[in-house]
Amino acid sequence: MANLKDIAEKAGVSIRTVARVLQDHPHVSADKRALVRKTVAQLGYRPNMLARALKTRRTMMIGVISSSLDTEVMSRKISSICTALSRAGYRTTLGLTYGVAGRIDQFIEDFSQFCDGIVFAGYSPSDTSLCTMDIPFVLVDTRRTEYPSVFIDGKAGVVQACDSLRGKYDRYVFLTPNADDAEDRRAAFDTSVDALGSVEKRIIVTAESGLPGGYSAGDDISGMQRTLVVCYSDKTAVGLLKRLYELTARIPEDIGVIGFDDDEYPRFAYKSLSTVTQPTGELADEAVAVLTLRMNGEEAATRTVKTSFIARESTGNTRKNN
Repeated sequence: MANLKDIAEKAGVSIRTVARVLQDHPHVSADKRALVRKTVAQLGYRPNMLARALKTRRTMMIGVISSSLDTEVMSRKISSICTALSRAGYRTTLGLTYGVAGRIDQFIEDFSQFCDGIVFAGYSPSDTSLCTMDIPFVLVDTRRTEYPSVFIDGKAGVVQACDSLRGKYDRYVFLTPNADDAEDRRAAFDTSVDALGSVEKRIIVTAESGLPGGYSAGDDISGMQRTLVVCYSDKTAVGLLKRLYELTARIPEDIGVIGFDDDEYPRFAYKSLSTVTQPTGELADEAVAVLTLRMNGEEAATRTVKTSFIARESTGNTRKNN
């Protein structure tokens, strides 16, 4: 494998010049810079990450840990985080736990050996694991305020959706697999509907998660009039739309449907789905900013990014596939 000496000899320059080019040092002429880079490519040189880390105390590698990539929105979040880290000059290594007990601690132990920091995306380890970590980290899209975190404000988009449809519907349904009234989407729904003076017409419907849950709830919802259904996720909303279509319910005249996540496929349903979108790009940028501060030994306050409402055909807007 080629080394700096081999590159210097072939290019006819000093080893110091080669090192400066590889480190993007400004005090190298354009001709020599081009010559060294050409020689590096010809010899197939790859820098030794561990050797560089010993000198700089940085590997420029970040570990990203999540539970899975099973949902489109989580895949977008992971992709955005990796892209933001790449723009900041970092490479990434990904660890997926898939709910296997003990795997999270193994990833933490492994990544702590060669990474500069860790991003936990949509997944939060135990207090015991976090308190014993000796590597900077940031929690992304969790509900932990006691650690460096970046939150997604799920309330903002739901409030915006209900407020923008004020007066169009008489009954409001929240369709969710989660009966927890403290969950942010449910809390935003409750607050928004109460503010419309419709507390007595606020209905909570629980069903299994995803497409099957939305589909099964359609039988109970189809007979409702002037009803807005706010779904926990786009998958739930698409299942509901499917069943409402089969039952010939009028959408959005009698029933309006809103999802959450802004997945791509519901934009092309027979009625394009109105939804609350999560700002994955902004989320990633804030996560990298917090982690960078932590890696530099600085304090980093918790940051929040807000969701927003996108109106499409399922609540009465013309078709919009973006």
